[in-house]
Amino acid sequence: VVEPGSLPIAVYWPDEYGVSQLRWPTQVLALLLIGVAFGWWVWQLRRGGLRGWPPGSLTLIMIGIVAAIGLVVGPVRGDDIAPLAGLRSDMVLNSGMLILTIVAVAALRWLTPAPQPDAP
Repeated sequence: VVEPGSLPIAVYWPDEYGVSQLRWPTQVLALLLIGVAFGWWVWQLRRGGLRGWPPGSLTLIMIGIVAAIGLVVGPVRGDDIAPLAGLRSDMVLNSGMLILTIVAVAALRWLTPAPQPDAP
């Protein structure tokens, strides 16, 4: 059992009614994770993209990373959101987006012909 206030990332923030209680700063955590992912994406773009991967793969991978971050952070969010199939609708949508990006990256990777070396 975790004692209240013993987690270093939990904070006392008031809600819209002025009630302060121990909360997980999920939006801040998601923002930090997406910031790290965005930094990786920019670094890869400056390097010339992912070597050996078709153009567009890096952006699709970034979309998948953002969906995965939303999927990881979603279960600990405390705000009300409409359920879909008994789950938070944002988690269902993030799951769908992650599956779509995995399929798109796989299709782009394996259906795009490899570049042919220039003949002398």
